[in-house]
Formats: sequence, C-alpha cells, structure tokens
Amino acid sequence: MSGVRSLAKHALWPVKRLLDPRFADVARRIEYANQRTLDESRQIESQQVELNTLVNTFGAASNESLAFLGRQIREFEGELAAMNTRLESVEQTLGPVFYSRRVRAAIDRGVEHLDADTAALLGFSEGHEGFAAQKHLWTNPPLTLQYLEGDVRLGSVNERIVEIPYAFRALGSVAPPAAILDVGSVESTISLSLAAMGYKTTALDLRPYPYAHPNLEVAVSRLEEFDRPDGSFDAILCISTIEHVGLGWYGEARQQPDADRKAIERLGELLKPGGPLVLTVPFGRAGVDAVQRTYDDAMLDALLDGWTIQSREIVRQADDRTWSTDAETGPEARAVALVTATRPA
Repeated sequence: MSGVRSLAKHALWPVKRLLDPRFADVARRIEYANQRTLDESRQIESQQVELNTLVNTFGAASNESLAFLGRQIREFEGELAAMNTRLESVEQTLGPVFYSRRVRAAIDRGVEHLDADTAALLGFSEGHEGFAAQKHLWTNPPLTLQYLEGDVRLGSVNERIVEIPYAFRALGSVAPPAAILDVGSVESTISLSLAAMGYKTTALDLRPYPYAHPNLEVAVSRLEEFDRPDGSFDAILCISTIEHVGLGWYGEARQQPDADRKAIERLGELLKPGGPLVLTVPFGRAGVDAVQRTYDDAMLDALLDGWTIQSREIVRQADDRTWSTDAETGPEARAVALVTATRPA
C-alpha cells in the first residue's frame, strides 16, 4: 500500500511543479529573455542593413571623389605644361636680353657690382675644365685668380712661377736658330715663345699643340716612338713632364716602373753632345701615385745617372702664394727640382 502511495506521489510531482508559482516566474523570465534576444537580433539586422547602405554609399562617393581628383590633376598637369611652354617662350625671347643686360651691367658698373653667378662663370672659365680647356687652349698659368661676389683676388701661385723663367735662363748659352725640343709642350706657351724668339722649335706631346708659328713644328707622339736621328736637337726642355711618363694618366698605355729612366735615355740620344737638358720635377718625399712621381735626392741621382749636372736648384712653396729657394718647410710641403744637365758622351 505504501508502495502505491509513493508511486502516485512521484507521478504527481511534475504537475505540482507546473502549478508552483516560482516555476511560472522562471518561465516568464525565460520568455522575456527570448523576446529581448529576438528584439536585439532584429535591431542588429537593421543596423547591419544601415551599415551596408553606408558602406555602399561611401564607396560610391569615394569613387566619385577619386575620379574628380583624377580629372583635377590632369587639368592641373595640362595647365602646368602650358605654363612651362609659355615660360620657355618668354625665356627664349627675353632671356638673352636679360643676360646681356646683366653682363653689360657687370662691365659698366665695375667689380664692386660683380654678382655671384657671373663670378662663378669667370672662375670656371679660368680653370682646367673651363671653356678654353674644352678647346685645348688652357695654358696652366702660374697665377690663378679667385672671382667672388663684388671682388677678385689672387688665388694661388703654382710651380710654373719658377719653372718658366728657369727654362729660359738655362737656354741662355744656346742662341737662335738652334733646334729645341720641348717635351710635354701642351698647356704651356714655352714652345710658342721659343719659336717667336727665332728658335727652330719642335713641340712634342701626346696631344696636338694648339698654336702655330713658322718656326714651330708640332709632333704628336710618344717619346719612344718619336722618329728623329740621334743628336737632332741642340737643347731639350722637359718641364713638369718626366714624372708622368709611363703612368697612363694621359691615356697612354701604362709602362714599366722605370719608364722615366728609359725616357731620359731616349732624350740623351736625341740631344747633341754638350747640349743642355732642362728638366723640372716634383721634389719631396719620394713616391709614386696614379698621377705622378715625386723625386727625392736619391731618385733624382738615379734618374740622371751618367749625366753631367750643370745646375740643380730646389724651390719650395712657403705658402699658397710664395715660392722660394730658401723657404723653411716640412717634408710634405710642395717643392720643385730645377735641373740642367748635359748629354753623356
């Protein structure tokens, strides 16, 4: 009997739970939560639709903006090209006029009104890459000038200041119309001066000598290929040249390290017995670089071994503008050796 009652009690338990007021409250809460979830889902869907609409609208607007910007850029480029064309036309028409006026103003108003652009042009023209050099007419002057805005100053003084007068002094015992060979003559007026003084002058260089004179012969050749009988010349000048021989700096093939010695031997063959060889070379700490050799006493003695030295002077650069035979300088200072020697028997 008790078993039947227990079974009936368990069977009625779900019904009692349904009739329990607490269970009804939970059901209402669940229904409210479900309804809220449904409302929020609908709201999210609505917002998603709005967002898609905004994105599509923004994309269309962006494309229109980019297209508009592209058209504006093309129009601007067209206007800029047209403006450049007009400016070029104006420059071609008025540029020479304005330039001519500037040049004329610089001439008429004097050095105090020299402008920076004109000064730069004049400085370039003076140099080894300037307009004269481009036409192979640059002569490496002893003095360089420095053009500045409103001023012109002495720039520097190079070894030519002593080499040129030494060369003419060394030829004092050789009278015209003696035959003179000037080796390495380009970028120098020495050959032209000797020809004008009545010497039968041969200007020998790897490059053609740019000046002409009835007494002047121009020979373009390497020294070892220069075809002349032995003893053809009464005197030979080799001014700032032997230090470059065989190094390839002037476009010739690079030769053996003793190319300078072989060149001196060839000069000895071309020179008449007793005739002077006038030689100038850089002097100081012995060495060789891509451009030139620098000789010290030992190297110079080896170079002229067997020659009779008539004169040997060392002139040093005291500062940018001063060269002197008695200047007190350090071992790295620039100097030049001036030598006169006679051909060995």
